[in-house]
Amino acid sequence: MGKRGEAFLKIFGAVYREYQDTLGERLDFEDMVNRATALVESGRYEIPFRHILVDEFQEISAGRARLIQALMTQNAEARIFAVGDDWQCIYRFAGSDIHIMRNFGREFGGVFAGHTGVHHTVDTGRTFRSVDKIALTARRFVLCNPAQITKTVVLAGEAEHPAIQIAGTRRDTGEQVLDDSLKALAAEPAQPGRKATVLLLGRYRFIEPDMRSLRRRHPNLAITFKTIHALKGLEADHVVLLGADSAHSHQ
Repeated sequence: MGKRGEAFLKIFGAVYREYQDTLGERLDFEDMVNRATALVESGRYEIPFRHILVDEFQEISAGRARLIQALMTQNAEARIFAVGDDWQCIYRFAGSDIHIMRNFGREFGGVFAGHTGVHHTVDTGRTFRSVDKIALTARRFVLCNPAQITKTVVLAGEAEHPAIQIAGTRRDTGEQVLDDSLKALAAEPAQPGRKATVLLLGRYRFIEPDMRSLRRRHPNLAITFKTIHALKGLEADHVVLLGADSAHSHQ
């Protein structure tokens, strides 16, 4: 497990006990999933469904997968249709496990002519948002993780100029570098009568800069800040990723 895992469990154990004491007799989301699974597995609930549709399947957890398996076990005619993109899985901290999606056939596949794990996959790899210099760079980055499913990306188009720029900074120069970057974006041509939208992204809320000051200094830009988890599904003309460094780096 290592020292890091042991340290986490030591802290988490105390947090978990306090959470359960605060929860008392109330139910949280995982309790509802587990109780629903128990009802299905015991036969106290009989499913009337033949088709089970699951959206955002990349965020499925072991508990939710068990519920789906219980539903399918109860009705041999039940079929599951799942939509998801493992490249967009961002809730690992909440229990999401992309290995369930990667091993879909083993977990949810049917049986045909003596073969188990029977399933069919449709790869919808077209992106309607990103040009080559973003989509292909993102693809190379994502596939550095061998757990991700390899896919072909159909691009939205090609860009003439670099679409990704890296602005190096130190702890004491971050604000100035961000301000200079916003000045450069404000100087770019914009659509008449419309402010260019700029989305500042951070992993945590505590790195949010002084938004009132930024908006005052850059009135020609529509600037917002969101955490990466709150962003999902949104877009902007320009995206600035803040604090893109490792925990051990001073850059």
